[in-house]
Amino acid sequence: MFVHASALNRSGISTLVEGQGVQISYAQRQNSLEARSIRSV
Repeated sequence: MFVHASALNRSGISTLVEGQGVQISYAQRQNSLEARSIRSV
């Protein structure tokens, strides 16, 4: 899933690294899914 930097900012996360465990809340957009909030696990 693509995660836009604005979703990270809304969640207070500055960066993600490949393989990092996260919990994502998402919403359906017209043509794709959009990450709404992200939490490190």
